[in-house]
Amino acid sequence: MSKIGVFVGSFDPITCAHHDLILRALAFCDTIVVGIGKNDQKQHYFSLEQRLAFVQKAFEGKENILIESYSGATVDFCRKHEARLMIRGLRDASDWAYEKKLAEINRHLDTNIETLLLPTRAAWSFVSSSMIREMLRLDKDPTPFLPEKLKWQDLLAQKTRNT
Repeated sequence: MSKIGVFVGSFDPITCAHHDLILRALAFCDTIVVGIGKNDQKQHYFSLEQRLAFVQKAFEGKENILIESYSGATVDFCRKHEARLMIRGLRDASDWAYEKKLAEINRHLDTNIETLLLPTRAAWSFVSSSMIREMLRLDKDPTPFLPEKLKWQDLLAQKTRNT
């Protein structure tokens, strides 16, 4: 039986830290399903379609990484894919406190799904999607903080289509 893990987020946009965590999670799973959350309550910088395109481009050629959008409870998304492992990234102590609570809630909702908290590499611990969005607002190049296959121009071209 294949070991399936789920890694979810808004990926607004995907960062090199997300990319690294997802690739490292393959050490624990045969397949990772990347779930891009649909949340109408949240104001996103990039549309869902754009975020899907960025994540798909970042993982081109990786057949064991599946990408799709989802809404609702993450445990339901895990059940849909028969995943028993939810992977979450940690940048610092404040992430730990939040993710620990979330893991406990998810364990309460489904005791068959475990949460694996992976620390972000030190080199990427300061990188966040909000930092990249701020760089874009200031017309600064965030390419060093994006997955290798994405460039600043990819983000700008997509954002220009929205405005």
